[in-house]
Amino acid sequence: MPFSKNIFLFLRIIRKILHIPEHLPRFVQISFTNHCNLSCAMCIRNYIDVEKRHMQWDDFTTIVGKLDGVEQISLAGMGESLTHPRIFDAIRYCRKHGFKTQLTTNALLLDTDDIRTRIIESGLERISFSIESVRSDYAMGHANTKVHANIQRLIELKKTLHVSHPKVTLQPILFSDKIEDVYEIIRWGAEHEVDRINVVRVDLRFVPNLKRPTVQEERNIYRKFAALRKQYNIRIDCLQDQIFDGVLGFLYKHGKKLLRLDSWCYRFQDFIYINVNGDVHPCCYSKEQIMGNLLKNDLRSIWHGERFRHLRSNQSQYAYCKKCDFLRLKQLV
Repeated sequence: MPFSKNIFLFLRIIRKILHIPEHLPRFVQISFTNHCNLSCAMCIRNYIDVEKRHMQWDDFTTIVGKLDGVEQISLAGMGESLTHPRIFDAIRYCRKHGFKTQLTTNALLLDTDDIRTRIIESGLERISFSIESVRSDYAMGHANTKVHANIQRLIELKKTLHVSHPKVTLQPILFSDKIEDVYEIIRWGAEHEVDRINVVRVDLRFVPNLKRPTVQEERNIYRKFAALRKQYNIRIDCLQDQIFDGVLGFLYKHGKKLLRLDSWCYRFQDFIYINVNGDVHPCCYSKEQIMGNLLKNDLRSIWHGERFRHLRSNQSQYAYCKKCDFLRLKQLV
């Protein structure tokens, strides 16, 4: 890595340690649609009132036009992005305007060569698949059994076309009684040359009866992840364990406590979520915390506005945030 990039990365890490927000958010998540073809038990859609509609195209282009200074746009939110009739137009529009573009999907609609080809030709940089098993008899979490074949065909098509994008991520949720399924996903991912596995913790705020590993079980799982990384030479990200690989992975794994993630939500530093109405939230789960609206205001005034400043300074006062350990190192019990 060039010296200048090392300095830039070092300064960014210092900002995170000191909890200093970026000048503008680096990452923006846009809920391009609230329609979904699944109804997963752990999904927030089942527990809050979600207006089921697609974002209007003119609203989308207006919002993207106000994101100068942002690095990456993720077209994901309260719905399945591939249900939007203009999803490929949206990807191309973001790419045309210089944004790295990512998509999260349950892979059910990735079932034809035409769709898979359009995904590749759109210029999409990364695609994440929400998947809890590669077994066909799995009936928990994202009930999208057998879609691993769709993912495999996308990877094979990339090879046929001699392209490296979109980079492929498999994203399972770590349920305590389905740990072996996560290991199977990692092995399957390594066998089929996916680029990354991103394992996430179960969020119990909306469905407290879901089962997740205990603190000791998590420690054992992280040891297993270390062994699987070494065995398969595959990147396995888990915020509570390790993210990145190589030197950055080593530094994060052994120095992550310096970031003080248990006292500060890192999303307040470099991330916003935009719903189908243009409302800006600090994350996709905080429906009541509206920082502004990008159809009416500009990004800088929202990011540095009174509401965001108050939230960053008073995070411990918000019951919603206090109960969240999705992005913390420690579990809240």
